[in-house]
Amino acid sequence: MTQESKQVLDLAAASTGIMSLAAWLPPLASLFTIVWLGIRIWESDTVQNLRK
Repeated sequence: MTQESKQVLDLAAASTGIMSLAAWLPPLASLFTIVWLGIRIWESDTVQNLRK
């Protein structure tokens, strides 16, 4: 296999990896958003007053 063909395959593999990460990003961002908002709601004055 020539060096040029190896570089083409490396580029294809890297592109596939980046695309798979891009597909994971929206669900991961949604999960972090849900967790963050849950923490903010739990720490709110209203919830803290209800807990006491």
